[in-house]
Amino acid sequence: MVKTGDGEPRVGRTKTVPTIKDEANDFLRQLRQAEVIKSDHQLACRSAEVVREIDTNTVEVQPSTSRNTAVKTAGPWFQSYEELQHGVRLAWLHAPKCIMRSEYQSLRLFDFRHVESSIEMGKVLLEGLVESFNHGDIAPAVYVFPPRQPGTRGPMIWNGQLLSFAGYPQEDGSVLGDPANVKLTQAIIELGWQPPEFRSRWDLLPIVTMAEGDEPAIFEVPQEHFPLVCIEHPKYSLPFQKLGLKWVPAPALSRLGFDIGGVEYTATPFIGWFMDAEIAVRDLADSFRYNALPDVIRALGWLDSSQSLEALPEHERLLLLSRAQAELNFAVYHSFRQAGVRMTDSMSASAIFSQFDDEYSSQHGYRLPSNPYWLAPPQGSIIPLWHRGGAPNYNPSPLICKHVQDPVNAWRRENRCPFAIGFAKDSGYASSGDSASESDVLESGPAIHIAYCSTATTAKKLATKLHDSLADAVHATCPTERSVKSVVCLNDVPIQDLRAQDTLLIIASSAHEGSVPLNGARFLASVRAGSASIRAQFSVFGNGDTTYADTYNGAAQSIVAALTRHGAQPLETKLFAADTAIQNPPWRALEEWLCQIKQDLELEEYDSDSSGDLSSSSDDVQTDSFSTARVVSKVGNDPTGLQQVTISVKELSHEPLSHLKLHVPNEGNAVRNALRALGLKGGEIVSRFQKSTAFAFLTNFADFDRPFKHISWASPLELGESERQLLTSLPWPKAVKILRKEQRLACNLEGIIAALPTSVPRTYSIASSQDLMSRRNRTNHLDLVIQPRVGGKASEFFRKAKFGQQLVVRISSSGTEWLTGSRGKPVICFATGSGLAPIRSFLQHRLHEHIDGKTRSDNVTLLLGYHGKDAEMIARAVQPFLSAGIVDTLLMTPSNAEKARVQDKLLDERVRQAVGNKIRFEGASVLVCAGVEAAEDFAGNLSAIVGRDVREALGQRYMQEVFEPAV
Repeated sequence: MVKTGDGEPRVGRTKTVPTIKDEANDFLRQLRQAEVIKSDHQLACRSAEVVREIDTNTVEVQPSTSRNTAVKTAGPWFQSYEELQHGVRLAWLHAPKCIMRSEYQSLRLFDFRHVESSIEMGKVLLEGLVESFNHGDIAPAVYVFPPRQPGTRGPMIWNGQLLSFAGYPQEDGSVLGDPANVKLTQAIIELGWQPPEFRSRWDLLPIVTMAEGDEPAIFEVPQEHFPLVCIEHPKYSLPFQKLGLKWVPAPALSRLGFDIGGVEYTATPFIGWFMDAEIAVRDLADSFRYNALPDVIRALGWLDSSQSLEALPEHERLLLLSRAQAELNFAVYHSFRQAGVRMTDSMSASAIFSQFDDEYSSQHGYRLPSNPYWLAPPQGSIIPLWHRGGAPNYNPSPLICKHVQDPVNAWRRENRCPFAIGFAKDSGYASSGDSASESDVLESGPAIHIAYCSTATTAKKLATKLHDSLADAVHATCPTERSVKSVVCLNDVPIQDLRAQDTLLIIASSAHEGSVPLNGARFLASVRAGSASIRAQFSVFGNGDTTYADTYNGAAQSIVAALTRHGAQPLETKLFAADTAIQNPPWRALEEWLCQIKQDLELEEYDSDSSGDLSSSSDDVQTDSFSTARVVSKVGNDPTGLQQVTISVKELSHEPLSHLKLHVPNEGNAVRNALRALGLKGGEIVSRFQKSTAFAFLTNFADFDRPFKHISWASPLELGESERQLLTSLPWPKAVKILRKEQRLACNLEGIIAALPTSVPRTYSIASSQDLMSRRNRTNHLDLVIQPRVGGKASEFFRKAKFGQQLVVRISSSGTEWLTGSRGKPVICFATGSGLAPIRSFLQHRLHEHIDGKTRSDNVTLLLGYHGKDAEMIARAVQPFLSAGIVDTLLMTPSNAEKARVQDKLLDERVRQAVGNKIRFEGASVLVCAGVEAAEDFAGNLSAIVGRDVREALGQRYMQEVFEPAV
């Protein structure tokens, strides 16, 4: 039987008795043709038997689509195992969207028609899945549960795929996991499922089974039986490891039903194997799913961090996206083969189906039903099947189809639960009531409307960039006073809602001969025909091309003229004329226009410290907060290698992970010369600086390399313009020498000192634990680890410093909260170069606690990157912790020609597994101290391991210090 003209077939609709009989007899004839029924006599007997059973099962029901008329229908007639098996195979053969139908004869039937409870459904389904998956050697199978009875929905399964990932909405509107499963995830959570405490983008959703007349049951998928396939690439091994992509090992469709001989099976999940493009070109690549292609492009180095993929011309974007798609597709197929999981490639699947379809056509005189949109692999015309097109649109029975009801909504109706699936308040999604009130609040302030019109895509891309930039500016300057509306095409601008305080920003490309494109023409006509004036202010960005001089920015000019004529108020920049002949897309012009818009709308950000009373700026140094310290020892012979400096800080105390701020003292000769230039002896008290002496202030806090901050102290002097210029441009020790002695004496000492520039204190992470040092009778000592820089003032000081050399220091505490949270828990430490300092401080603290027996301490993973010349110092630094068993994993990598980095050792399978378990299941904290690039790379690798942004996930458990060399 062939069904046409009724739209997409569905199970769950009420059928009349004659229809059921016709479909039953048609199916029996197909069984006879296939020799399942051996003779015409048997066919006649079986037909009569089925008709009697249908008559016996006849009942009247009220269809959901009809309020008044009852319909005579019939319950399902019983099909033998052989009949049902042939039926499900024929249904697969007839599936117009499936490319793997050549395998239909191998489809195995699991007959679960005897199962009547939700719990039993889940139990037998999981057992059947494990058997069919067979460690990756997949045998296609279908699991058939009881058929639908008249007037019921039948048994159902909530999941669209039995093996799929959860999708969790985030506060910023993004989704952690699979966006396709956000509603299903929330529904299963509401049903009682508790997601993992550490959520990731690769959390397997449980299976929810729902028998007729029974409550839904939740079953966790045993991942040991269905291990996820990590996506790797044989040529780009490290970049793909850093991406951390994965996928489920098999497709298992579970919301489809079978209509066989008039009998509707509403719960018939099916397992098969993937074709490469299903995952690589759709699931992972679609922008509304995992959107992996931009990440692949960056990982492979085709686009650096300073470039935006969206900013590229369309033909360049297409090139990069196509290359990334091809490499990802290759990686997916390679990974499944390496994992021993069955998969077919697009080329082979296309060839196999084409041959099978040709053979079917030769045998029957017509081709199989084929939906070309679904059937042809998404790579397009390079796959031969793309050129075959589709067969006539017909639906031979038996067939596979969707259920007319959504299982979640069906459950909600039956239990009178709300239909709309909401989001938890902390997810960033509000209920309808909340969103309405929020809209009312925003409506009270000025709104910025952004619109575009174009025949292509450039104007929309420019509008999106404009929206994002203005949204950031509004958030930074006046988030509660102004709102930025979503980007719309010009025709969708709500003209009647525009208020005087609102702003309309339009990006307009021109159509033929300078006309307004179709997606803006209705707006222009409405403005021209409107009886009421438009009160909003506006500005238009003309996305034009001077190559077409006669029609250059014709659309933009028409829009400006119409808005002006009907009362809209132009901003200072009424029309900004961009030229794509200079740059296409015109990103630089957009930035220039954006700057002007920000000025017009007063969205410029100002540095609160950029202005103020110069005379008060000398108070930025609180000299009494610094204490005197002395250099005790130095370790490190290489002048360019790491040095360990020990300093005596007397009575100062400090916590682990604290910092030492120090002012590099000025050389004695320079200080004495400065005192003479100022006419001072050095013992004078400078009350402005906590009664410090002039000598102490000049030695410890004055910056000898910069000019006076101001010269208001010289106002009593009659100075010429050239003298004033010298005083404000030369380093102050030189500038003061241009004054005559009597001029210096005429000046107020406090005023001169207040105008002196103060040095910026250098900050170092303390590399020791005071508790451990006190065990060694060195309570007042602390260690620093310093990376010298040629010509650096701090580096020169420590290079020349002798025993007892004096300096002033201050200790600032940090990391106390992180330290408390990490007590007794695993810690992952990463450092490069002098970033060893805070790691050493923490490990000494752990060693102290280990000696006291206060906490378990054998669970630190330590990664260190360093220069080869520092190997001896690094080895000496970590040895005590290895000997004490504090560190359970040590990964070290010196600098090397191959540019191998220690953070990439995280991606080794053994390390990856151990570190991932520590974070996900053991509550590990992370401590990082490295340069910007290394710290970002480390965080990226950890994120790939745990399946989400690790810093966002761990919050306060992730402590990072990104250092710049002290000079």
